[in-house]
Amino acid sequence: MRIALDTNILLSGAAKPNESVGLIVQAFLDGQYELVMGTFQLEEFRRVSRYPRVRKILPAARAGFLMNRMLRDALIVDPLEPIDASPDPDDNLIIAVALAGNAAFLVSGDRDHMIVLQKVGTLRIVTVQQAMNLLGLEPRV
Repeated sequence: MRIALDTNILLSGAAKPNESVGLIVQAFLDGQYELVMGTFQLEEFRRVSRYPRVRKILPAARAGFLMNRMLRDALIVDPLEPIDASPDPDDNLIIAVALAGNAAFLVSGDRDHMIVLQKVGTLRIVTVQQAMNLLGLEPRV
């Protein structure tokens, strides 16, 4: 199964491995799904993970490990078809990547611009909790 994560979910999941969002990222690392992402997301992850305020919650070693795994294991897609579903152009690019990569769903925390869409074409846009359910993941206690 292919799944797309918006960049904020990816960064949050990397920084919070014991929370639900982190379990979704861990499921990728464990090979439970193929991550679909764009080159721009790799660059954004690399850039943002180096911010001092982010380094406080996302150690360089963990960010580097995840970056290497994404480079090795993720399906990197640069979409050719523009999408105009969200008022945010960055969200449209993430949706286009997910569609181009045939992702089963896109996980987002953006309720105002992404979650509200629910579906774009064949792509479902889901919350972290919905993704946990779809992946059969249980929160840690």
